Amino acid sequence: MIYLDNSATTKPDDTVIESFKKVSQQYFANPSSIHKAGADVEKLQTAARNQAAQLLDVKPKEIIFTSGGTEGNNLAIKGTALQYQQRGKHIITTEIEHASVYETVKSLEQFGFEVTLLPVDQDGHVKLEDLKKSIRDDTILVSVMCVNNEIGTVQPIKEIGKLIKNYPKIAFHVDAVQAIGKVAGNVSLVRALRLTKSKEKENQVLFNELNKQLREGLKEIPGININSPLNAAKHIMHISANGLKPETVIHDLFEKGFVISTQSACSSKASDKSRVLIACGKSDEIATSGLRISLSHTTTTEEINNFIDALSDTINILRELLEVDKHGI
Repeated sequence: MIYLDNSATTKPDDTVIESFKKVSQQYFANPSSIHKAGADVEKLQTAARNQAAQLLDVKPKEIIFTSGGTEGNNLAIKGTALQYQQRGKHIITTEIEHASVYETVKSLEQFGFEVTLLPVDQDGHVKLEDLKKSIRDDTILVSVMCVNNEIGTVQPIKEIGKLIKNYPKIAFHVDAVQAIGKVAGNVSLVRALRLTKSKEKENQVLFNELNKQLREGLKEIPGININSPLNAAKHIMHISANGLKPETVIHDLFEKGFVISTQSACSSKASDKSRVLIACGKSDEIATSGLRISLSHTTTTEEINNFIDALSDTINILRELLEVDKHGI
């Protein structure tokens, strides 16, 4: 099986699994307990928090471990909104946020909050001018993701951060899940984070090469529309197989030994139409036929070549079946 759905979740490194196994077997006590077993776990967790803070260049007290991105986004957004609602009830985010952000801010409307959804251009980028114009006296939170989980668009986070610094009463939240690796457990999380940071430059070179190879191969397949912009994150490639149902393509590819997805794993079963692609001004046909290919550091050039051949074969077969069905031959 060739796994190309790494933006949903990625196979953990063997050393991360070993770290998780060791901690689970030897340090299973509650860190809040007063006995020595609990104290040992607390020391281990403190060490993990300090290491994470050092790797991310933040203060240890700013590190809060959660079960994953959805819980983290909910905690940050709802916690900020409820704590500072006396200052104001205006929240700014974008039309292409992950469901864990988009649905969370929308849910706050029932509690009297007002949400401004910033538009994006055809490549999914937010304009700083639009953000600046949307800021009001009662704005308390701005939430903009770093890398879009569906098409890979990279937002100008540093520039947005500089702008928000001019407004001390506004909190700035960034969903950075796609900008870093995925793993389970606090200690093993830090182990994976250390591995990711140590291989950052090496992986970027690899992703650049694989992305170029993938993009060039996809261009040779008739009826494929590439939705990810050239300057998108290189580990994500989003395409549309015009006129074909994504689930049909995915199932046929799976039979051939390849795993890809439609959009976000958290949204793939919710709607046939991609909210992200619609926001980018894509047609309904493109927005309902999207496919996401996401790479990892273990992906090889041979796997990409094999995938392109398999996808081409799948597309041709499905289009022939469509023609037969259309004409009743």
